[in-house]
Amino acid sequence: RTVPQASLQLDIGSATLAEVEQAVDLALSLGQDRISINHCPTGYPASAENVNLNILGTLKRVFGCPVAFSDHSPGVEMDVAALCFGANILEKTITLDRTTRSPEHLMSLEPYEFAGFVHSIRTVEAARGVVRRHLGPQEREYRRKVRRGIFAARTIQGGEIITSECLTYKRPQSSLGPDQASLVLGRVAKQTIDENTAIDMALLD
Repeated sequence: RTVPQASLQLDIGSATLAEVEQAVDLALSLGQDRISINHCPTGYPASAENVNLNILGTLKRVFGCPVAFSDHSPGVEMDVAALCFGANILEKTITLDRTTRSPEHLMSLEPYEFAGFVHSIRTVEAARGVVRRHLGPQEREYRRKVRRGIFAARTIQGGEIITSECLTYKRPQSSLGPDQASLVLGRVAKQTIDENTAIDMALLD
């Protein structure tokens, strides 16, 4: 049976972008098209000035493949930030004792910290949303409550022409908004509209 091709993760280390391109081209020429590119800043630990999270977006745009971030800094701040900069994969080392005399241990998390680390990542993933602006359920409900709608300022008799004196604007908006007042003014009430009734086009001729 066919064995699924394993994916290839390319660690860029201190390579230039041109060298990364050469490595990607070589992999593609060998039939390996399941590639991810791993940005792994040098330094044990890596200084903030050397992390360069902006390169994640560059790698993704140039090569069109998933990008990873291998964190060589203490704490979890850079991992959370890398997620926001477009990282698809995060690599964080774990140690049983951070005081062990070795460079890797200094920047690693201890077991008791890992659940909090994963929780932080999942929370940020949920918060990233989408590129296009859209209103989520919470925003739509808030918008409904705080935005003003068009209401009858007094009882409007059936057959009466709607003028600005007939209208008021109050929360919550249940039908037409103030920006739609031009649709209402000059129309005729089909029936008696009680004071404080939300104005709807169905009530007008």
